[in-house]
Formats: sequence, C-alpha cells, structure tokens
Amino acid sequence: MLLETQIVNFLHQLRDDEHLNYALTLITDIKVDVTSIPSLVPSWNGFETITHQEDLIFQLSKASPETRSISEDDKLRDSTFKEAKRLLHYYSYSPDAARKAAADALLFVVRSYKVSDKRNLFGETVYLRNFINDMKKPANAAHVALIPGLGEMLIDLEAANGRVDSLYNQRLHTLEELETMGKRVDIRKDVDAALINLLSSINTVYHYNDLMAKDQTIKTTLEHVAMRIKGLTDKLSLIIAQRKGRNKKDSEGENKPGDKPGNKPDNKPGDKPQNPIDPPTPGGPDAPTDQQNPNITLPTAPDTEDQNPSDQPHHLDPNEHPSMGERIIVKVDVNPNKPEDQPKK
Repeated sequence: MLLETQIVNFLHQLRDDEHLNYALTLITDIKVDVTSIPSLVPSWNGFETITHQEDLIFQLSKASPETRSISEDDKLRDSTFKEAKRLLHYYSYSPDAARKAAADALLFVVRSYKVSDKRNLFGETVYLRNFINDMKKPANAAHVALIPGLGEMLIDLEAANGRVDSLYNQRLHTLEELETMGKRVDIRKDVDAALINLLSSINTVYHYNDLMAKDQTIKTTLEHVAMRIKGLTDKLSLIIAQRKGRNKKDSEGENKPGDKPGNKPDNKPGDKPQNPIDPPTPGGPDAPTDQQNPNITLPTAPDTEDQNPSDQPHHLDPNEHPSMGERIIVKVDVNPNKPEDQPKK
C-alpha cells in the first residue's frame, strides 16, 4: 500500500524546514486515524516523540531574538561609556575648581579602562562591571556627585551591562541544551527511521487485515491514512521538482569556465564560429608532408562489360538494409604502383 523506499528518497531531498513541516503535518493529519488502531500506537508514539524533538532542535538552532537584544545592549553600553568619558573631558576645563578637580580625578580612573569592539562579550561585561564598581567607591562617588548627568549615565551603563550578561548566559544555556540533544542532521535520520517504521507497521496491519481479519473499518481507516500521506508527499514532491527545474535553468544560463562574459556557451545551428580557423596554405609551413599523409587516388572504373561481376561495385539493397539505404562502396588503392596490389582479372 505504501512504498517505504519512495518515501526515503523523497525525505532525503527535503530541506530542514520542509522536512520538519512534513512530519508535523502528518502528526496533525493522521494521528486520530492511526492511534485508533491499538497495534499501531507504539510505532506512532516513537514517530511523534522524535518529531517533537526535531522541532525543538530546529527552534533552538534558528537565529534567536536574544542575539539581537545582546547586540543592541552591547552597542548601548559602549556608547554610554564613551559619552561619560567625553563628559568628564568637558568638565576638566570647567571654571568651577571643584568640578574640574572631580573631573580630573575621575579621568584618572577612566583612563585605565578602554572599551574595544574586539573584546568578546563576556570579557567586556567583566571589564565594565569592574569600572562601575570603581566609580561606586566612596572617594569616586563623591566626585561623581559633582558632575551633572554623570550619575544617570553610570546607572544606564550598569543596566545595559547587566542585560548583556543575563542574555549571554541564557544563550549559553540554550546552546548547551542543544549540544546535549544532538545535531540537526542526526535527528533527521532518527525521524526518517521512525517514519519508515510507522509506514511498515501500517502496511503490515493493512495486509493482515485484508487476508485474515477483513475488518472493513480498519481497511477504510488505513486507506484514508495512505491517501493523506500520498497527498502531502505529492504536494512537496512538486515543490522539489520546481526547485530542481529552476536550478537547472540557472546552471544552463551560466558561462562555462573560460568563456568571456556575454558570449554564448555553445554555438547553435546556423551560428558562425566565434574563432574560425583558416585551413593551411598548400605548400606552406603548416601543410602536411608526404610521410604524414600518403597520396590516396581513386582508380578509374573499367567498363562494366570487361569486368568480372564480382569486381563490379556492389549496390546495397535498401530492402535488405533499410537502415543504411542505397550506398556505394568504393575500393581505395593506397599505392597503385605495386603490381601485387592490382585488381585480379
């Protein structure tokens, strides 16, 4: 009823997202019918469990919103640090002696910290955490209070740094979980094996029922399952065929290696050669020598009246050789000067 080998070839041609959607759609479409037959429940449970695991691995492997949030907060904390540094430079020229002294003292602390885009996320998080803790020390905190707006900047910096740290650790946990679950290519093989096992069980139950039990309900149910599987498989097979057609069309339109851009890859009938080659001039340096090409002459055919019938040119009968038609065989004398090679009379 169901050909497992065809399904295997079909599954191998699916992309990761198509493979997952195919399995999930089968779970939605045929679960009620399959699980209504007790003998198929174990095979079904194995297929459904491994498919949900593939779904989880696929979701974890995709680009995570955490990654974008980490990037945004990383840029925010870098810009906030640089803005605080510029603010201190500004107040280091302040006419207010107290603010100028506070700015100079804090710049001494800031100069020991350099934010760099080349530093990894974890390293920069620790780096900025140490900077914030230094600015919170009692002596430095008193100077911070004298610089307008600096305290708010440090609060924003600490918040952004904390978010990066939290999201980074969360992402690490996700990757560790993904590693324990296995690779996507391996889970695909497990799903394929579980599906083939399910289809084999369906075939076995169907044939056993057809030969022995002859339960019409089971027969109708399994035929409906087979129809749903075939319909979904045919639908995705059409998508695969269309994709192959586009890829083939694109590859035929490309220039071959060595072709100049814009040149046709092959000449069509009626096209002139792109680089015609002139024949060698007779007697010229490129002309072949006698040793390379011996003279070949066609002897004059004698009168048919004096010639033996066996020596006359033979005409092929088109009826005898319909594929060859009428063709004349001409004897070629390579060296007519040798008497022993002359035709016998």
